[in-house]
Amino acid sequence: MRAFPQPTSGDSWFVVFPDHPDVTDLWERLRPHISCVQHHASGRPWIVGEWAEKEMSVGAAGDTRLAVLGEHRVSPGRLARLARRVSAPGDLDAFARSEPGSFHLVASVDGLVRVQSPVLRLRRVVRGATPAGQVLAASRADVLAWLLDRDVDPARVALRLLDGGIPYPIDALPLFTGLEIVALGHYLVISPAGAAREVRWWWPPEPSRPLREGALLLRDALVEAVHLRAAHLSNASCDLGGVDSTAVCSLLAGERLPVRAWTVASPDPFDEDLSYAGKTSAALGIEHEVIGAGEMPVVYDGLGDGAPVVDEPSLLMIEESRCHALFAAVASRGSQAHFGGYGGDELLHGEPAWFRHYLRTNPGLAIRNIRGSRANGRWPWRATLRQLLDRRPYGQWLRGFAHALDQGPADEHEPVLDWSYPARFAPWTTAEAVQAARDLVLRAAADAEPLAPSHGMHRELAMMASCSRLLSHQHALAARHDLTLHAVFYDMRVIEAGLSVRPQERISRWQYKPLLAEAMRGTVPEVSLHRATKAEGSAVEYQGIWRNRQALLDYFNRPVLAELGLLDRNRFRDLLERTPPTDPVFATQLGPTVAAEVWLRQHHHSP
Repeated sequence: MRAFPQPTSGDSWFVVFPDHPDVTDLWERLRPHISCVQHHASGRPWIVGEWAEKEMSVGAAGDTRLAVLGEHRVSPGRLARLARRVSAPGDLDAFARSEPGSFHLVASVDGLVRVQSPVLRLRRVVRGATPAGQVLAASRADVLAWLLDRDVDPARVALRLLDGGIPYPIDALPLFTGLEIVALGHYLVISPAGAAREVRWWWPPEPSRPLREGALLLRDALVEAVHLRAAHLSNASCDLGGVDSTAVCSLLAGERLPVRAWTVASPDPFDEDLSYAGKTSAALGIEHEVIGAGEMPVVYDGLGDGAPVVDEPSLLMIEESRCHALFAAVASRGSQAHFGGYGGDELLHGEPAWFRHYLRTNPGLAIRNIRGSRANGRWPWRATLRQLLDRRPYGQWLRGFAHALDQGPADEHEPVLDWSYPARFAPWTTAEAVQAARDLVLRAAADAEPLAPSHGMHRELAMMASCSRLLSHQHALAARHDLTLHAVFYDMRVIEAGLSVRPQERISRWQYKPLLAEAMRGTVPEVSLHRATKAEGSAVEYQGIWRNRQALLDYFNRPVLAELGLLDRNRFRDLLERTPPTDPVFATQLGPTVAAEVWLRQHHHSP
């Protein structure tokens, strides 16, 4: 029997059981590894796992039990009053749509179970069935896989070797056989017999608000999100670098509690984060700590040294040492919670694919923005026109995506007007791995629907969902230092406020994040309000490849990926030895491969 996966101490997790006697053996198997239990009205186990007392509120009335777990302001008394009015799982939709914060909602209503994550996958719900067909749900795939005796699926691992964005809906496919992710915007209903179905409860807003109206809505949502988390803190810390973290730090400074800002200096001489951070912190009157570029580890330092913290490969695995260095410094100064601008780019920068949407309604503005994006990204006209004229439905586009997986790296100047970013396999990926991943994509394409009818809205939601998984990894790393990580841009009310603004006003190639600038007027110091530059981390990544080339060669001496038939070891080592560390294609391809290898060693094999 495999060992229990041991999630990170301080990081909450749970398993939800149906109200059925046949799952008693599984409950007994899990009992030695948990300290928190909530029960159905029948007395059978309902929610079991590990969480801090302050994270969960539970209310009951009659045969109804309601639980909220995460960042919220819901009291047990309020849940008890709500429980009196609930006669079916669907009765909770209005509550789920209106309540601020980021949390799981779990209900037991006369034996029916509802399990729901927030809109995105910062907190997700994984489902799997026993041999008898009873469905269980969990917040972690590795715990559920252990409980149900499921192994790692090499085909699903192969998909994670792609060098770009994995398209929805297979982007978050759990890496264990037979486990599935509950679809974005859906909740899971489990009957007393253990049968399950998914019900949609959330749709993206209609993007029809004018900029000024949307800015007021966004400001209110951000103020509420920051205050909800800061209300019970005696101190806090916050990243201070780009415009998103600057907005959060400025809002936090208005909460009347001690705030310490943190900036990690970059080796890139063109990075302006440190300069703007100094001006912002001085204007806000808050303490400002700077970690010098030479004091921080680089990417690939200490590869695989840490214990496993997440249930899937993450690109953050190649820079865990950098995260630990920052969180250790923050924790050493006594911070209880750390805030950042996580999610701001995905929500506020805007996807150029929106230009296709208003090419029909405002062609002059659309063409002006397309020209600007084309000049900035050096998009070829032919490729740009081909994507603009492509009217394939999502499933058909996915089939084309699947057949292009082994066509070599995508052109770095490829336009980004399609349903998703182009993604390819590195040259060291085996033909078997390519075919296994292609089969997964083709199966998904048979009935795949986009997250929204427009390319722009679909891409933004898919990008937010994907990046929220990176943040869940950071959250687990922070927990190792007794820090709670907060990401207010991922709250549903913040997301809805941002996405409700007309794309032609929210997204511009000629103004950087105009919605955020309007929303933060009077809160962010004037010196930083209209900043139009953004740092990028390639210097740290290239430096990491250069410094750790030999360590990477040693690490891949006997790769698990090769044992599984997914990687050509000799081809990989040859390219690692002779490719310049500043080759952007190589750097992009290397990260997913290393992350998958690290994860496999932590969860599956030990070479």
